[in-house]
Amino acid sequence: MTFDPRHRSRTLLDGADRAAARTYFKAIGFTDDDLRRPLVGVAHCWIEITPCNWNHKKMAEKVKEGIRAAGGTPIEFNTISVTDGISMGTEGMKASLISRETVADSVEIVARGHLLDAVVGISGCDKTIPGMVMALARLNIPGLMLYGGSIMYGEYKGRRLTVQDVFEAIGAFNAGKIDARELGEIESRACPGAGACGGQFTANTMATAFEMLGISPMGFNGVPALDPDEGVEFIGKPEGYGKKVRDEYTELYYHKPQDEIRPEWDLSGMVEDLQLLWMVGYRVGEADRFPEWKPGTEFKAVRDAQMKGTPK
Repeated sequence: MTFDPRHRSRTLLDGADRAAARTYFKAIGFTDDDLRRPLVGVAHCWIEITPCNWNHKKMAEKVKEGIRAAGGTPIEFNTISVTDGISMGTEGMKASLISRETVADSVEIVARGHLLDAVVGISGCDKTIPGMVMALARLNIPGLMLYGGSIMYGEYKGRRLTVQDVFEAIGAFNAGKIDARELGEIESRACPGAGACGGQFTANTMATAFEMLGISPMGFNGVPALDPDEGVEFIGKPEGYGKKVRDEYTELYYHKPQDEIRPEWDLSGMVEDLQLLWMVGYRVGEADRFPEWKPGTEFKAVRDAQMKGTPK
């Protein structure tokens, strides 16, 4: 049987009795031609409080171009984010883990409530990545997850920096090894723009795992958020997004989430990834036991991208 790309939105928009629904769409600029095409949600986590998700609106514009080029109608919407790097060490950290469920719930609710035919989820940090994938798994409609990318290196005195160096500088300051001025210099230079934490922490290793799982285009998630070459392979070819949405499903056909432990192990990523992958596995009925491992690696996410792939 041929798959109907409007397998859900026909019910929402076709026929005389759906005129009221169509008029709401037309109120914000959609045309009759737009409403005859598949409705593809473009969900993202843009928020003006963290670099991890700060580039999502710009990414969404490129994704929407690709969806239109492929014959779909993009519908952009956003959800929330709580950033561990800002909230940890305070009561705010209690909100971090449950924010994953809010991301998953809110994306699922919008897609179900408006009978979207497909969803592209743009994510950028520890909880938005699994939250987006959990939503896709629950919906089981054509879709994929795109990662906003790692932050670029900062530099200080000829040395490359990530946020990890800031944490180490805090310790050095408390130990009396550096003064407040040097701590301030490192603080101000370590994170130069948009993107997730530059080390092989939860966000970057989870993004790699979901490439292996087939929910993200292979090679996309390793491109740094502000890399000048970011446009060459994917952003500069927006029609690729539409084709990927058309061709891919979220039933996790190819691998089980526990199969992604090997690339995580090779990267020596975060132990938290095991828990997050387990939650995705739970959503698709594959919550098997995962092996034990230890985190920590010499590699950083931007270095992996400069090496044109995950180190082997």
